[in-house]
Parts: sequence; C-alpha cells; structure tokens
Amino acid sequence: LRASRTTKIFNREEGQINNLPFYEGDTVSKGRVLVELDNQLLKAELAKATATRRQAELDLNRRKTGINNNQLFSKEEKARAKTALDVARSEEKILETRLSFTKIKAPFSGVVSERLVEIGDIAPRHTHLLSLYDPGSLLTEISVSELILPFIKLGDRVEVRIDALGDNAFSGSIKRIHPSLNEITRRSIVEVDIKPVPPGAMIGQFCRVVLT
Repeated sequence: LRASRTTKIFNREEGQINNLPFYEGDTVSKGRVLVELDNQLLKAELAKATATRRQAELDLNRRKTGINNNQLFSKEEKARAKTALDVARSEEKILETRLSFTKIKAPFSGVVSERLVEIGDIAPRHTHLLSLYDPGSLLTEISVSELILPFIKLGDRVEVRIDALGDNAFSGSIKRIHPSLNEITRRSIVEVDIKPVPPGAMIGQFCRVVLT
C-alpha cells in the first residue's frame, strides 16, 4: 500500500522554529498550523512599511488639495506622490505575505509521517520540515501481463486482500493503467484504489489483488 496524496512541508521564510506541535502518527485537519517561525523582525519591518504607506497617503492628499508657495502643486508632483504611494502599498503587501509564511498550515487533512526538525532549530529557507499523507488515499500497484491488459479498463472492480488484516476481502477498483510496458517482463503497472480504506490499513502493507 502507498498513499497517492502526500506532501512535503517546506518553509518559504527562514527563522527559528517557535512552535511544532505534531509528531509522527498525529492526525491533523486542513488549515491547522503545523509550524510557527519567529516573526518579530518581519513584524517590525511591516510596521515600518505601514507607517511609510500612511505618510505617502498624506503626501498625496496634500498635493491633491493643498498649495505650494501660493501655487497649486504641479501634475508631475502629484504623479510622483501617487507613485510613491503605490510603491509603499506594494512593500506593505509583500511584508504581509512574508509574515503569513511564518505560520505553515496543513494543505489537507492527513497524518504526519515525518518530523525532521525540532523547536529551537534555525530553519534556512526551503528546509524540509514535515511530511504529510492522506490516509484515505491508499492504493496498491500491481504488475499485469500484456496478455491481460486488453481485458481490463479503468473503473473495473477488483478484490483486494491485505496480508496484515487476515483473509478479509476488500473492494477496490482500477484507478490508472500505465501506458507503457517493461521491455523485459512485458508487464505494465496498474494502480488499484481501495475505497473505503479498511481500518488497520497502513502504508507499506502487502496486498494481493484478484482481477475478474
């Protein structure tokens, strides 16, 4: 058995790991915070960018409505003030986005399969922190002779037995038929989906599949 839906969790911002609540085997729901990085520096930079943006807004409003040395501000001065405001807003948005990257959330509900760092570690950008898989997406791959391939199609029902779970037969279906053959064995890989996933099924267990 293997999971068809897996993901490796990486960080897009570097920093010290402040919170890492889950361990291997823990179940997490979609949207739960898996990792929190120290964000004090980014918060300070965002506060500075917000102040710059507010100042730029005041400068633009003053040029729209005010008078400079008894003369109205020129179009060029107004244009420069508007450009400065656009830049300030962009900088603020960039820092807001970077700040959001310091809280890494689960992209789907699943089970933690790897925990590769600990609280207090300094994680450089793009470090592999955790791995996650969906326990409801288990499937198995079988090697099928070219003589059998013409007689099967996607969606065909099959019978699956998992050695570790005894003699019980579980319902499966053909999810994918690989389009090429091994030149030596003349066999192709067929992926079999198991729905619903039986209790006790785990990645790595050995399966036996009966095609009808």
